[in-house]
Amino acid sequence: MVCKKCEKKLGAIVVPDQWKAGSRNSTAKREIGGNKLLSKRKGIDKSAKKKAKLLKRQMKLLKATAAAGDSKCKICKGNLHSLGHHYCNECAFRKGICSMCGKKVAETKMHRNSTT
Repeated sequence: MVCKKCEKKLGAIVVPDQWKAGSRNSTAKREIGGNKLLSKRKGIDKSAKKKAKLLKRQMKLLKATAAAGDSKCKICKGNLHSLGHHYCNECAFRKGICSMCGKKVAETKMHRNSTT
């Protein structure tokens, strides 16, 4: 469980958008059966540069966090598989907190969570 504030810190999705008329990865006109080498766009657009810069900054932050030794859950001391998180998914769900910052996300008063 991740809060809305920490959702922005998560990495970008690797899978490209599905092709449709208004998608971000489509060009102005799509040719079917044309020579792809001749119709290829030249250079990188500004949004791709911005995404690369953001990804580079996030990786730098995550490496610094990993170097600090935050690879164990603060509650159960289990291994964490995602960098930048302080709580494992099981503990975060059980307590109803964000796995990155620990902020209360869900009300768990009436939930019947087991300890095993």
